[in-house]
Amino acid sequence: MKREMKKLGLLAGVVAGILFLSVAVNVPVTKHVENSDVAVEEMQWHTIWSGRIGEYDPGAGASGFLEIFCYPHDANPDTTYAQNDSSVLESNALAYADTDNFYKNLASETAFDIVVRARFNKTHAFDSVNNKWIGARCRVKITCSGDVTINNVTGTAVETANNSGYDFIWINFYWNNGGSGYQIPDDGSVVVEQICIEAKY
Repeated sequence: MKREMKKLGLLAGVVAGILFLSVAVNVPVTKHVENSDVAVEEMQWHTIWSGRIGEYDPGAGASGFLEIFCYPHDANPDTTYAQNDSSVLESNALAYADTDNFYKNLASETAFDIVVRARFNKTHAFDSVNNKWIGARCRVKITCSGDVTINNVTGTAVETANNSGYDFIWINFYWNNGGSGYQIPDDGSVVVEQICIEAKY
């Protein structure tokens, strides 16, 4: 069982690897506008970022992707993934990526969860009338291939910082294979094909 974990280039044939591909594609979004005859605008889901692995900082004031983690499978994900300190998650993760072009070695036959950390600004997730964040208006979907197949599935959301005085709401989203975690065999691999961050507004 390979247990080495280090930053590598995009290589083939490495035992039990997880491959994070780039490059991110920022998708401009125009807010949905209803027919002028309709008094109240119906909120719709909008894609606010869609790509593979983006940079750690989405940009000043922007919603977007922060990090992706392969985390040791956890029996209490709603508690463990409520952690708002990225450095804590990084120190406990089996592997993580916060920038472009990462190839990470991951121990084979070791159960893990996938966690995506994202933030949302007031345009996308804030109720200005009631002065509060609405985490239910945020979601992240991922697609993975290889020895872990996830096809555009929405992760379970855990809000990690929700304060009306902040400029963002931070949310961690996790995928844990229905509570069993994921594993990859020797000589296996996982390719993160796409991360799609959406907001309802």
